[in-house]
Amino acid sequence: MDTATLKAILLASSFATLLLLEARGAHPNSCSLDKYRRLKDKERTFRLLRNRYEELRVGNVEPWPSCLGERLQPKWKLDGLTKWEMLDAVEMEVNLAIHALQNATAHGVDRHVPQVLAIFTPLRKDLLRCIHVKPASLEATGDFPEFLEEFQQFNISNTAQSPQCLELAVGLNIVQTLTDVRQVSQEHSEHRHRSLHRSLHVHRLSFH
Repeated sequence: MDTATLKAILLASSFATLLLLEARGAHPNSCSLDKYRRLKDKERTFRLLRNRYEELRVGNVEPWPSCLGERLQPKWKLDGLTKWEMLDAVEMEVNLAIHALQNATAHGVDRHVPQVLAIFTPLRKDLLRCIHVKPASLEATGDFPEFLEEFQQFNISNTAQSPQCLELAVGLNIVQTLTDVRQVSQEHSEHRHRSLHRSLHVHRLSFH
């Protein structure tokens, strides 16, 4: 077997290995959130849950109507965050949602809450896995401290009212949380694919 043929075989084998790692979500320098981009079919469940909490907010069954409306709407946005800061931000959102909903007391949400938790519970683990591969040298942008302040205020102000008010606030915001999940998944899927392409390019050069 001549040298050119051997190089071609080794290069093809290298490509196949990297593509297999990509498909399995096991590429050593990345994380996998691909499956959370494709949650369009789950959006109806999140909307139904949000709508149920909206009905409780404007109804006459306590304690829901007593929760102060201006504290129920979060003010943070992900737009000014880096893709790595988005991981931290969305992990905080998802963690709060799990905390608030796993002991949900609102009447009529028991059908939808388990479906939401079935998505968010493994998602939290995947987000933490991605956070663990975040470059250690990164510094926070000016927007992340602002996000953190808004998030803490949302959590503290609603918890101070009652656990039910925090549950209500999270329920009313659950569709936006899903949107944020899809956004960070898209950002990191694109980053992951770019990393794979760079790796393939490096491997190609190494055989020349």
